[in-house]
Amino acid sequence: MDEADLSRAKAATAAILAKPKLSITLRKNPSILSSKSSSNATANPYIEKPPREGTRWGKNWLKDANLRKGRSLAYQTRAEQLLTILAQPKLEMKPEHERSPSPEPVYDAVGQRKNTREVRMRDALDLERKHCLTEAVQLNPSFKPPVGFKPLLKDAKLFIPLKQYPGYNFIGMILGPRGNTQKRMEAATGTKIALRGKGAVKEGKPTLRKDGKEPEGAN
Repeated sequence: MDEADLSRAKAATAAILAKPKLSITLRKNPSILSSKSSSNATANPYIEKPPREGTRWGKNWLKDANLRKGRSLAYQTRAEQLLTILAQPKLEMKPEHERSPSPEPVYDAVGQRKNTREVRMRDALDLERKHCLTEAVQLNPSFKPPVGFKPLLKDAKLFIPLKQYPGYNFIGMILGPRGNTQKRMEAATGTKIALRGKGAVKEGKPTLRKDGKEPEGAN
């Protein structure tokens, strides 16, 4: 490269460096500001979204009467299938390699085993049938269950973390003044709340059992 070419290259480089640099200016959109400042204006969907109705993934389908009836019909169909299975004199068992371990045998006064595999299987199917009928009635109140059917009562046991929080009054928080908090929670959830264990009952006032007798160790 001779001196002429070198001078031309330097001139081109100087011309490129002398050009103004690209600059970007971020300006606030006045329409967005007006939509946030004005209470009557429609909220911008990219800034402020209203809470979605129903579940996390979309609209709550339980509010649709047709969908509720359809799901209730599915539960009714499953209950009828289970009733047909239970009517069989002998249930079809799974292969030996697919069975779960059997529990310890329990015998009655005559010496017959009460928790055989077929008995446990029938109990599980009957429990599922009761669950299907209970859900069908809740979804469609016009559905009439079989005569003598009683809704399946579900229970849950929750342990109070007394060891982690020894100085916290959990019993007083659950009961509330004169038991009003407990009554309000029962009315709101449609459940029955019962407290068991140490601290659930005041000392000197033992609770009576269902047969009217005091529990063991009360005296």
